[in-house]
Amino acid sequence: MTTFVLTHGAWGGSYGFHKVRRLLQAEGHEVFTPSLTGIGERSHLIAETIDLTTHVTDLVNAIEYEDLSDIVLLGFSYGGMVVTSALNHIGDRVSHLVYLDALVPADGQSAPSCSAKTLHHPIRVSGGYHPPRGQWPTRSSKRGPTRDAPTSRSAPFSSPRRSPHRSSTTRSR
Repeated sequence: MTTFVLTHGAWGGSYGFHKVRRLLQAEGHEVFTPSLTGIGERSHLIAETIDLTTHVTDLVNAIEYEDLSDIVLLGFSYGGMVVTSALNHIGDRVSHLVYLDALVPADGQSAPSCSAKTLHHPIRVSGGYHPPRGQWPTRSSKRGPTRDAPTSRSAPFSSPRRSPHRSSTTRSR
């Protein structure tokens, strides 16, 4: 049995995984689909103060409070930003990292600054680099960032597009 944690993007919610969640559970796997504050089914919580740090906290808390370990962590679309940033906190609990049509930021990049080159289509699994548990590189690592060795970063969440759940959109650079 595998434990999956599926992280949604900025234009949907955890409900977007309902079909795949059922299929995985039917095969005997545990599946968690935490919701990110201000998005999807939690859009009623939208506020100017919500940023990537808020979403990383949502994900980290879900994993820690459920006491999950040896997980397959998936980030979809903007969820790639969230899972990459969360590794500094829960990297020792992750056995595999999967990017599904996701942003894979370089160190210090915000979502709007990611180029088409950072959007991996359709699936990317961390493959060439599997650190020992608890050894995911951090910002202070001597080793520079690579696509298979994500680093932690804090960047504001903003979007050049207007969300259907927001009355206004701000952009930060």
